[in-house]
Amino acid sequence: TGKGARGRVEGRAIAVGNRALCASLGVDPGIADEVAEAQRRRGRTAIYCLVDEMLVGVVSVADPIKDTTPDAVARLQGEGLRLVMVTGDAELTARAVAAELGIDEVFADTLPGGKVEIVRRLQAEGARVAMAGDGINDAPALAAADVGIAMGASGADLAREVANVVIRDDELATLSEAIAEGRAVYRNIRRAIEF
Repeated sequence: TGKGARGRVEGRAIAVGNRALCASLGVDPGIADEVAEAQRRRGRTAIYCLVDEMLVGVVSVADPIKDTTPDAVARLQGEGLRLVMVTGDAELTARAVAAELGIDEVFADTLPGGKVEIVRRLQAEGARVAMAGDGINDAPALAAADVGIAMGASGADLAREVANVVIRDDELATLSEAIAEGRAVYRNIRRAIEF
């Protein structure tokens, strides 16, 4: 969990994942660490590739920030929400993305149980926590949050099952709009009760 995946292809042992996967297999990445580090500084996820427990390369992938995301982050912050990024991505990758979005609080290299711990810690501080996520790794934290928000129709079924709210796309702008509409509905309900 949280390291990668292993399997067999045409009789050969294949493993793809993070540095912790290499360590668990007793493989020293050597100079590949420098390549991976350079990719992380650019906001990319570095994936170590091993064949028969021999490191054969590093592949980097990036989930580009959507054009609408910076504005959505600014709107959410403008409404007084404290945004915290909690991700399984490496520290450098997470901080590069967070810096681009103007998010100051970042928890990186976080396994599913760690995400739950962060939700519970924030709740213990008195915060009401809304957690948004789309993956199986997010499901325990979605369930622990005061409001779990599953993002995207293509997200994991488990995330949608445990969430209180399901956003049909993976746009943070849609989440921002949903929060604004929810607040407007709540205000109308309060007004109706006062009469």
